[in-house]
Parts: sequence; structure tokens; C-alpha cells
Amino acid sequence: MKDINHSTTTQNQHTLPNKKGVGPETVKLKDKFKEGSIPLQTDFNQLIDIADVGRKACGQSPQQDGPGTGLKLGDDGKLNLKIGSIENKGFSPLTLENDILSVKLGSGLINKTNEICVSQGNGITVDSNGVSIDPNTVLPTGIIVMFSGSNIPTGWALCDGKNGTPDLIDRFIMGGTTQNIHGQSLNTFSGSENDKKFTFISENQTVHISGRTEGHALTAEQNGPHKHEQGEILNLEAMCHNGSTDDISNRDWVNGGSSGRDSTITRYRPYTFESGEGKEHSHNISLTSGQHSHNNNVTVPYYILAFIIKL
Repeated sequence: MKDINHSTTTQNQHTLPNKKGVGPETVKLKDKFKEGSIPLQTDFNQLIDIADVGRKACGQSPQQDGPGTGLKLGDDGKLNLKIGSIENKGFSPLTLENDILSVKLGSGLINKTNEICVSQGNGITVDSNGVSIDPNTVLPTGIIVMFSGSNIPTGWALCDGKNGTPDLIDRFIMGGTTQNIHGQSLNTFSGSENDKKFTFISENQTVHISGRTEGHALTAEQNGPHKHEQGEILNLEAMCHNGSTDDISNRDWVNGGSSGRDSTITRYRPYTFESGEGKEHSHNISLTSGQHSHNNNVTVPYYILAFIIKL
């Protein structure tokens, strides 16, 4: 029988990924080698190709460098999966459990009817919609938060004093004990959203203001301009060079007069020279007002948010 040498190209054609099979069906190939039959060269080639499929599957062909990715040959020559650990924490390896390839369940995962499921914890729910937070557990009834939006979320209500909610409109919140809850002042803010303020009336008070200027003795210059009447009386006005005051008393006069004279005759009391400049000076002060109160407007820098409560 003539030997036929097959090239590498011919051999590799049997390993192309798109080929559906190698060689004929085994029943037909067995017929070629049954008793009384004479196999042809092509029959031997097909038999070798079929056997080579197993060698290539194990990565033992001369053109290969070992089993495929994720596979290894055991000491018994069997092809096995690579099972082990990896350092990259971004991935988790598979494991063999009771000779079954399995997924190792990490934290938060459970095996439920042969399915991998997320374990539900306090406040976490898993359903057909996915993993979500149970607001009734995470956010207890009565919790109040600040909210910025146009529509109050479902399950929440505006704290406006309606339907049993606290009235926090135009109010700040003060911390207290559980016994102090619901305590509130009478004052609230009023005005437009950009001009909020609250008004209160102060208590009645009497205001006392007292003070003292520095001690000071007036000088002649600090007195206002003035003059004095002299003590003598003259009977001639012309002799009163700085002015005079009329006098009709019976007193004696300086220039030759005596008592008991006619009182109808006018006499004159002359003035001294004018003195004093009226310069500034200071005084002690003391002021007292009657009891009274004031209206006071108070505001602080603010930004308005809505308070909403969990129902």
C-alpha cells in the first residue's frame, strides 16, 4: 500500500473552528475496518484525524503549548478546570462543590432554589424591580427633613400644621428633649419670601441718663455780654456814659443831692462798662424718661426650604 504524507496545512484543516465534524460517522468507519474488509488509505487518514481531535482538545498537539484557557491536565491525564484563588479583588473565582462547578457566595448573596439571590437585610428589599431601600424601615414615621422641590414625595407631608403635622411655616427648629416636643413660641416670621422678619414689643422700662461734664469755672470771657448798675444815683443823665436806669426814689444822689427831695424829679442809676464774651462752656446733665416700650423688627440671613415629615 502506498504511503501518503499529509502536510501541516492538510492536518490543520481538521481543526478549523467552523468545521462541524472530523471524519465520517464512527459506524461507517467501523465498517471499513471490519473482518474481511480492506481499509483504504483515506480510511486510515480519517481514523488518525479523529484520534488527533482528542489530542488537540487536550492541547497536546506539537503545534500547541498546553490546554486551552481555564483548563489544565490532571496527573491522571484528564482534562480539568482550573480551580483556585486570584489576587485581583475585582473578580471572584468559581469553585467545585461536590464535583459541581459552583459560584462561591460572598457577603449578601444566598442560594435560593438553585438561583443566586441577594440576601435581604434590615431596610433592603429585593423584588422584580431590583434592589431597593425600604423607606418604612430606614426612615421611621415622624422623621422631619428639609426639602427643596415642587412636589412633596409620596409618603411625606408638608409641615404646615394640617392633618396632624407640626406647623413649621416661618419657623426655625430648636433642639429639645422628647418631653419638649411640640413646644413653640408665639412669634413667627412674616413678610414676603425675600423680606422675612418678626416683630416683638420690648418690656416697659424707665430710662435714666445721667452724666457730668468736666468741672469748669466760668471766666469773664465765657459769661455773656452784660453790664451792672452802679450803686450811686445821679441827677444828670449826661453823666451816665454807659447808659442808666431811671430812679424816682427819695434816695440821695451823688452830685449835690440830699434826701427828701421831690420824688417826681427823675434821677439816674448809671451802668458799668459792658463785660463778658459768652464763650462756650459745659454743664452737668441728668435726663429721665417715662416708662415706655418699643416695637422691634428682627431678621437674620436666611434661605428658605420646606420641612416635610414622614407619614
